[in-house]
Order: sequence, then structure tokens, then C-alpha cells
Amino acid sequence: MKTVSLSILLLLSALIVPLPAFAQDDSPGADLRTKASEHMKKGKQFQDIGDHRKAVGEFKAAYDLLPHALILYNIGNAYRLAGDKGEAIKYFEKFVALEAAGGPVEKARKYLIALKPAWEAEKVANKEQAEKDKAAAAAAAEAKAAAEAAAAQQTPPARTPPKAGTVIGQHFFVGLGVGMNSCFDIGNKLCERSSQFSHAPSYAITISPGYRFHHNLGATLDVGIGSLTPTFESGYGEDRDVTAISTMTIGATLKAFLPLNPVELVAGLGIGTMSLSGDAGWGDYAWSGTSMKIETGVIYGTMGGRPGLGIGGLISYHMGIGGDLSGDGADQLKAGPNSFDDGSAYFDLVQFSLAASYAF
Repeated sequence: MKTVSLSILLLLSALIVPLPAFAQDDSPGADLRTKASEHMKKGKQFQDIGDHRKAVGEFKAAYDLLPHALILYNIGNAYRLAGDKGEAIKYFEKFVALEAAGGPVEKARKYLIALKPAWEAEKVANKEQAEKDKAAAAAAAEAKAAAEAAAAQQTPPARTPPKAGTVIGQHFFVGLGVGMNSCFDIGNKLCERSSQFSHAPSYAITISPGYRFHHNLGATLDVGIGSLTPTFESGYGEDRDVTAISTMTIGATLKAFLPLNPVELVAGLGIGTMSLSGDAGWGDYAWSGTSMKIETGVIYGTMGGRPGLGIGGLISYHMGIGGDLSGDGADQLKAGPNSFDDGSAYFDLVQFSLAASYAF
């Protein structure tokens, strides 16, 4: 098989150094030389269109198949045209070391004389630019950190919802108590006449929105309604038309909390108003006066120390004094051995409630 001479590349471009022609050879090496020549042709084509990086690749492929010194010149020249001075110098120096004389050698030496100073200057410039880039990046990072710090000082951090079981301290909560009212029979004229009638305990409902401003202290606004149902004893006018006594309590209560995992003890002291109205068997009446409240209880959950639902029980004692008592039955309620000397009204009641609260 006739081998393809690499020297044909000299006809394609003055930039490609021709290689010597090879005699007709049918040995295995002939195929390698053919492939090397093809890579050289492709390299020339890439070089003609200005794609010098791909030209380098083709020339290197040719050199791997046929490590001829002249190909080193072509590789160096392609790197030079690509603007890679460092690689061009490296391959030109390899070529000059292998080729002692000849036109390509002189050309390579001239390129080296021109490239080396330019390469040194380029390295210095690159180093300076790298230092400038590093300084600029450091300044940008410092400015960003300063801006983030300033923003953090101006904008309060977003509140993260507490995890279940975490004591959250300050928060709002709302409570609901459902139970019964009962006379306590201390100064309540409605209850003292037990020889004539008794009061069957009846319903009581209280709603208590509140705010816990410390993990041991809080306050609520309490609004409650309820009733007491009079029941005449035998022989005392069972035929009388007696209506249920309506009760209403409104007040504010200061609460103290004592956590005892998994429950919380609650104690409260409040002030407000208490109102009663109904028919005590002597006629209709209505009363309203100042009320003091004492309460205690236990909540499981707990009522304020942790988010979520709490349940438990409460007992509260309401003591109402003074105020105005009016209606047809008012005089009968004021009469009796236990009345105050000044005839002022005095009523009390106890609320027993199952309580539920929700803290948020």
C-alpha cells in the first residue's frame, strides 16, 4: 500500500511544517502514518477557520501516533495562534531541543524570543489581576455581611412557633367553664329560709379570655351566667309559682399558676359585679352589687404554660355585698335575724365548674 506523505501538508499551509515522505511500506506502521496524516489534515482545516484549540487536538493525536519532532512545531504554533503563550513556549522548546537546524528551527527560536518576555509580562498581569479579584471578592463579602447585620438589627426575627410541650410564657388564652351554682348559706337570704324552701343547684357557664404575662402570673376577664332553682318544702306553699333565680357575674381575676408536671395548680383573686333576679316566693326581686371572687383548681395540659388544650376543674366563691335590692320581694329578703344592721343586702354563691382552656 502506498503511504500518505505528511509533507503534502506543506502545500496546504505555510504554517504546517512538512514531514518527510515515506517509501512504500506495507508494514503495520504504515497504517499509523496514514492515520497521523489524516489528523494533520484535520488540524490544518481547523486552523484555516481559526479554531486553533481543535487544531491542537488534531496535531497532538497525530503526534501520539507518529512522534515526529516536526509535529511539535505545529502544536506549538497552534498554541501561539490560540494565544496560549505558555504552552507555545513549551512545545517550541521541545522542538528546538530535538531539531538542531533548519528553517522551522530558526522560526521557532524567533517565536521563543518574542513569546518569552510577553509570557512573563502576562504572568505578572495575571497575578495582579488575581490579587485584585481576591480583594474585590473579600470587599463584597464584607459589605454583604455588614448589610445583613444592619438588616438583622432593624428587622426583628420572625417568631418561631413553639414545639409541643415547650413552656412559652407570654401568650393569650381563653377558658370555658361549665358547671353549677349553689348557695353557700353564709349571708344569702335566699338560702337561709331552708325551712320553707331549698335551692336545687343549677347550671353555670363562664367564659374567660385572658393573657399570661409571666409563666406564673396572668389575668382574665370573666363573664358568667347561671341559675338557682327554688324548691318549696312540704307544707309551705307547694302551689306557689316560683321561678328560677338568674345569676350573672362579671369581673377581672388575677391568676397565679404553679406548674406541677403534668398538671398546673391555679389560684385566683377577682373583683367585679354580681346580679341576681327572680321570684323567692314573696314576689319578684332584682339585686346587683359589688362582688369579690376567690377561685382555685387544677388544670391538666396545662392551662397556660404550654400551647394547646388544657382541661381540669375549678371552684369559685362569689361574695356580693351592697348594691340595690328592688322589687316586691325585696323587704322579705332584707328581714330576718341575720340581716345586716343597716339593712344592706348580702348574697353569696359557689360555682363548681369543669374547665377547658386553649393557649395560643
